[in-house]
Amino acid sequence: MSKHVATAAAQPGMPSDRPRPAIVFDRRRSERQNGQKNDRRIVQRGDPVGNIPSCRKVLGVTEEIRIRTFSNGLTLIAHPVPGANTAAFTLLVPAGCAYEPADRAGLAAMTGEMMMRGAGPRDSRQLIIDLDLLGIDHGGSVSQGPSQFHAAMRSNALEAAMEIFADIVRRPRLPEDELEATRLGALQEVLAVEDNPHQKTKQELRRRSLSEPWNRPANGTEQGLEAVTIDDVRRFHQRCYSPHGAIIAVAGPQTASEVEAIVERYWSDWNGLAPEELGPQEFRAGGMAHIEHTAEQTHLAVAWSSVSYSHEQCAAALAAIDILGGGLSSRLFTEVRERQGLCYSVYAALLPMRQCGLAFCYSATTTERAQTTLDMLARELARLSQGVTADELARAKARAKTALVMQRESCLALSSQLAYQWHLQGRIQTLTELQEEVDRLDERAIQRHLDEFPPRPATIVTLGPSALEMPDGIH
Repeated sequence: MSKHVATAAAQPGMPSDRPRPAIVFDRRRSERQNGQKNDRRIVQRGDPVGNIPSCRKVLGVTEEIRIRTFSNGLTLIAHPVPGANTAAFTLLVPAGCAYEPADRAGLAAMTGEMMMRGAGPRDSRQLIIDLDLLGIDHGGSVSQGPSQFHAAMRSNALEAAMEIFADIVRRPRLPEDELEATRLGALQEVLAVEDNPHQKTKQELRRRSLSEPWNRPANGTEQGLEAVTIDDVRRFHQRCYSPHGAIIAVAGPQTASEVEAIVERYWSDWNGLAPEELGPQEFRAGGMAHIEHTAEQTHLAVAWSSVSYSHEQCAAALAAIDILGGGLSSRLFTEVRERQGLCYSVYAALLPMRQCGLAFCYSATTTERAQTTLDMLARELARLSQGVTADELARAKARAKTALVMQRESCLALSSQLAYQWHLQGRIQTLTELQEEVDRLDERAIQRHLDEFPPRPATIVTLGPSALEMPDGIH
C-alpha cells in the first residue's frame, strides 16, 4: 500500500486527482531570462482554512517543497531536510528501453553503462576516483520508461556531485574502445536471467500482459545486444538524453533556494530534443503459457488488470493486494504456505503505471504440488473478490503507514519518492496527505475497487519441467 517503493505489495503510485485533505498552495512565479520564461512553484501545505505555516516539520522532514520547471523542460523538485548530515538526488530521464529500436533490445542499458566510462574532462578511471574521493554512493538503472541516476553524499559534497553527474549525463565520452567490455557485461546480465527462474517467470508475465513497447525486458536480449554499435549508442544518447521531461529531485539540509541555484548552474543550459511519443500503456490478457525449464521447482505467476498510478482507487488497489499477499498475515501466505504447506514462496504485488496497472501473484513450489498450488491461487483470487474484513484492512493500513515513514528515513529514499511521484502523476503528495488517504480507506472502498477491477486471472505463466492445466473456473 505504500506509494513509492516496489515491495511485495506496491510499486510507486501516487493518485493525482483525489480530494485534498487540506489546502495546497501553489504559488507560481514567472520570470524572464534570456528572453525565455521560467516557471517556479513553491508548494506548501496549509491548514483547512488556508493559513500557510512557515515550515512545518514531519519526522524531521519539512513539508515545504519547491518545484521549478526550467525553460529547457527540466523539472526540479527541492525538498529541504533541516539537520540532515547527508544530501541526495535522483534524476529521471525519458531514455528507457521503450525508446530503443525494436532490433536493438538492450541499447538503453548499454548506453547507461557507457556513460559511466568517462565524462567531461575525466576518463573512466578518473571518474571513479573522483566519485570515491567525495564518498558518493551512486547508481543507476534502466526501466521501460525512464533511465535513473541517483547519488547520496555528505551534505557539503552536493554541488561537487551535481557537477560530476552533469558531465555524466550531458557530456559522456562514450569511448568506442569500451564498447565490447560493456556488451559483455550486458550479455552476462541477460544470461543470468536464465539461472533465475523467479525473474524469468515475471519477465515473461510482463511480456505477455502489457502492450508494446512497455512489455520489453529492461536488460535487452542477446540478439539485440550483439547488434549494438558505437554509432547506435551515440545516436541514442543524443536523441534520448534531453531535459524535456527529465526530473531531478533533491533532498538535504540545503534550502530550496540553494538547491535551485546549484541545479541552475549545472543543468539550466542543457538542450536536446523532445522525447518521441510512445504507444499507450495497456493491459492485455495473455492467456496461459508454459516455459520448459530444467529447474527442480515450478514457478507460477498470475496477472490481472488493475488501476493506473493516478487512478482514484489506487490506494484501495494497493490495500487489496497487501491483504492478498503483502505480508506474513496475508491470505496467500497464511492459506497457501502455512496451512496447506504447498510452497516455499508466495506473494502478490501491484505495478501501477501512468496509464494502466498490472497486478499479479507469484509462487514457487515443487513440481508435484504445482497444479494444486495454481488451483489454490485461483481460489484465493476468487475469494478476494468477495471482500475483505475490518481486521485485514486494519493490518494493511498499519503496514502502509509504516512504509510511508520508512521511505523518508533517508534523503536518498525521499528524493527517489519525489522524482517518481512527479514522473507518474505530475504532482507531489506530502506525507500527511498520503497518511490521510490511507486513513480514509474502509471495506466499502476496497469492495468497490474489487467490483470494478475483479482479480480474475488473465495471464498465467508457469516455468518448470511440466506444463499445468488451467485452474477450474478460469476461461
